[in-house]
Amino acid sequence: MREVSDNRVFDRKQIEQKTAFPVLGTIPREPLGNNHHLLGQLPFSPPKSLKDILRWQPFRESIDIVYENLRLLNSYKSLTVTSAIANEGKSTLICGLAASAARRHQKVLIIDANLRLPYLHQEFDILNKNGLSDWLAGRIKVPTIHPISLSGESIHLITAGSKTADPIKLLSNPRFTQLIKNLEQKYDLVLVDAPPVIGTVDSIKIASCCGGVIIVSLINNVKLSELVEATNLLSKFNLIGVVANDSKESPKERKQEFLLPSKNNLN
Repeated sequence: MREVSDNRVFDRKQIEQKTAFPVLGTIPREPLGNNHHLLGQLPFSPPKSLKDILRWQPFRESIDIVYENLRLLNSYKSLTVTSAIANEGKSTLICGLAASAARRHQKVLIIDANLRLPYLHQEFDILNKNGLSDWLAGRIKVPTIHPISLSGESIHLITAGSKTADPIKLLSNPRFTQLIKNLEQKYDLVLVDAPPVIGTVDSIKIASCCGGVIIVSLINNVKLSELVEATNLLSKFNLIGVVANDSKESPKERKQEFLLPSKNNLN
């Protein structure tokens, strides 16, 4: 009766059954004290800032499981992180994955490729100039790479850059694909923060340039039809799996989420 009357995603089993993609991990549910723009509706506590969330132990443990599952499946040099709709937690997930990889002595770079609604530069108090869009438009010779600190770990960031009236034109520039390939040679992991899938073609173009794609799904928020549509659109671009956000599962259940790698996917 609930499925007939309400099309929202309610748990990870529903994701696996309806999308045919594995759940790479679940993020624990905790009440928010306020509404933080970057976090959207992320249910992490304490909610005051991204730095607070990255220090919260349940979040770190959950993100570590996601990262280890990615390593079990394959050795990805570049990943697109997106969601079906807005405010599902992709920007916070991407920062958590970057910190998790850096704790394992990986050299990590984040690219804010959300040219329509960039935000990461605000979170890290960086001027959003000489970024990705400026380089793709040919206004600068190289995009500026900013050193940032995530939970005590050193990460690099390329901001989205100046606003543009035609994001897909810039993202379709062959230079973007070449940029990803060049950065894969310099970094152990390149994480690309992409816009939501539904409503634009930006994420599809970004995903075509990276080694793999993961989708964040906010439980009790995103509709199942929206998630299925997003996975269908990205399935041809090496969609690895889904991260279930706002999970009610117990810590004991979460610690048993490690995926069983196939014989062909072992590192």
